[in-house]
Amino acid sequence: MPTLKIIIDISTHKELRKIYFKQHEVPQISSLSLNEQIRNSKIVIIDVRYPKEFAKLHIEDSINIPMPEIIEDHKVMKSFIDKNVVFVCTNGKRSKWIVQFLIEQAKFTRVSNLVGGLNNWFEDS
Repeated sequence: MPTLKIIIDISTHKELRKIYFKQHEVPQISSLSLNEQIRNSKIVIIDVRYPKEFAKLHIEDSINIPMPEIIEDHKVMKSFIDKNVVFVCTNGKRSKWIVQFLIEQAKFTRVSNLVGGLNNWFEDS
């Protein structure tokens, strides 16, 4: 089966990096399911937006680790490898890329993306 490659250009500080990885089916979670898992304390939520975005609005108890930090050094995620982690951003695109990246590059298996991102979350809550 042929492998598709997705290219994401990420600007961090003064340099531009290209990240290449195989396309995987990205595990998704709905706002309703995430809400249920939060009530059961079975989930870690990581918001991949920049700190200024996070400061304006975020899911309570979520952790802010911006996307460029994760891509620069995915070891920052090491303490979460054995946990159920949901990644979020504004509309679900950046968090989806991070889930794909961690599955391919860091061999994460318990990660998912919030469908529709925070836009969906706050509409459904």
